[in-house]
Amino acid sequence: MCRFLGRTVFYLFFICSFTYGLNLEQDVISIAKLMDAYDKRLDSIKLEFSYKSLLNKDKSRFFIDGSYARKLSEGCELYDHKNYRGPSCDEKKFVSGLASSFDGVNTWYLGHKKNKHGYYMAAISPEYAGRNLKSQENPYYMIWYYTPKHKFSELLTDPEAQPKIQEEEIVDGLQCIKINFQAGSGFYDCNIWVSPEKNYLPVKFTIYTAENKELFFTREWKEFKKLPDGSWFPMRIIITGKDRNNPSEFIVKNIDISPLTREDFRLEFPDFTHVTDHVAGISYVTAEPSSSVEPGGLSIFNKKKCSNINNKEHLLDKYIEHEKMPIQAQEAWKEKEIQQSPKANVPLNKNKGRMTFILAAFGLAILFFVIIIFIMNRKGKR
Repeated sequence: MCRFLGRTVFYLFFICSFTYGLNLEQDVISIAKLMDAYDKRLDSIKLEFSYKSLLNKDKSRFFIDGSYARKLSEGCELYDHKNYRGPSCDEKKFVSGLASSFDGVNTWYLGHKKNKHGYYMAAISPEYAGRNLKSQENPYYMIWYYTPKHKFSELLTDPEAQPKIQEEEIVDGLQCIKINFQAGSGFYDCNIWVSPEKNYLPVKFTIYTAENKELFFTREWKEFKKLPDGSWFPMRIIITGKDRNNPSEFIVKNIDISPLTREDFRLEFPDFTHVTDHVAGISYVTAEPSSSVEPGGLSIFNKKKCSNINNKEHLLDKYIEHEKMPIQAQEAWKEKEIQQSPKANVPLNKNKGRMTFILAAFGLAILFFVIIIFIMNRKGKR
């Protein structure tokens, strides 16, 4: 009788433990689905942010002033950033910058740094530039993505990551669920804390080495702001490596979830921007600040078709020469350019044509000389 009761208690305990384990696994999957659902809930979003990197060995930092926008239902996305470098935010100097925007059909590019001729460079392409848009230096993707290619929700539903709910903890005054999972083929031991009261957004994320349990990465989301639709969004993200006293930081300056249209994702090119339009097959320089219109329809100065769309510098040289001309000469030059057939952006190389003629004449002379020698040999044999 005692053996029977002992076995019964053992089997009941085993069944209860197994069932509890399944419930925990199901809870992780449910959390992952909720995270995705709240991500998709924001169809339109636009935010402005700043970023401060880690302090380098030369006692300088990398700064970003940027903006991000998307309209999920149309597949539109924009990422615009200007990069600076310096010892502090007040002493930073502009380095480079690029705006990339996909309007659902075409990708628009605009470089924020002028080239050696004093022109901005821009392009319109029919290809989607996901790599430029999904940058790790973007606070929006820092919320949902473990890496630029992998979302937290994907790791929480990946059996190889072995996700498990550990316990409930309070982090920064928020009641959170702590989830543990493995990454990097088990080399990294990761923990993420999500807050049910903040739409299951992450509050804290840590990475330890699985071997010696050394903490070497932390990401924290702070200062959650409630949006008009009831969603929450962190206005500050702190990233810390091994040097706990030297973090990098995102600050979201402004956030707007008003409905966006495709026109909002068509970049406005400033005055004197060289545009290579791969959609219309033309290359041109803008003359006035343009408005958001269809590709190829921007305000331009002497738009020309081009067979060699990659060779831009010659066209820029021509416009620089034009700017140095007197007004009367400019009008004459402009009229001449309009009358000429716009076959290409690159003019004929006269030296190259002359060399081709000389080589052809030299070849004909050699051929004539060989024929004369052949005829004379035939006569000598007779």
